[in-house]
Amino acid sequence: MAVWCTQGAIADRTKEQLGASDNGIALYRRVLRREIKKVEEGVDPMFTFRDSARNARIDLPNERKKHHNSEGARSWIMRTHAAYSPIAEDVIAMYEAVKPAPTPLRVVG
Repeated sequence: MAVWCTQGAIADRTKEQLGASDNGIALYRRVLRREIKKVEEGVDPMFTFRDSARNARIDLPNERKKHHNSEGARSWIMRTHAAYSPIAEDVIAMYEAVKPAPTPLRVVG
């Protein structure tokens, strides 16, 4: 959620001057265009698994207490550079409006 509202206006990438160190960005954009073209042609993009046997979820350990984030979004944001953001309070309000599930959710089929 925070990424959606804090990344700012959409940049005009047609005016960028990519350098030699931007090879990864150029590669990513080529892959993205290739996969978008597949979808336009009605083909599944990479990593789309329609077979439920190949589409299993991997449960990972809960990292709720990692990096002292268990105190909540406000505590974490106010301890980082994000505290200086002009929309810090708006982002905190978004996180505080939704309470996390007490345990990891599991879909049973």
